[in-house]
Amino acid sequence: MKRPETSLKEIISLAAFVFFSLTSFIGYKEVVTVDLTNLSCEYLTNPNGIDETKPRFSWQLVSDQRGQKQAAYHLLVASSKDKLENDEGDL
Repeated sequence: MKRPETSLKEIISLAAFVFFSLTSFIGYKEVVTVDLTNLSCEYLTNPNGIDETKPRFSWQLVSDQRGQKQAAYHLLVASSKDKLENDEGDL
């Protein structure tokens, strides 16, 4: 039994279909930038001398893409900017 001839156009469209199907299946992750704004501690923007043993921190998220939300956070507090840049919290 002889196989039917397949044209180059059919092969290209089949290859394109397989490529786009695999890309969709694997999942395309878009890089989304989320920035923090309105940082505060005990409701103050630049607090000086907080006497709370468990101070409250707050911030707002800003993103170009809708539906972004925070899943977790990790606060690092240090006595100097150099320590923060080295991921070293000492307070």
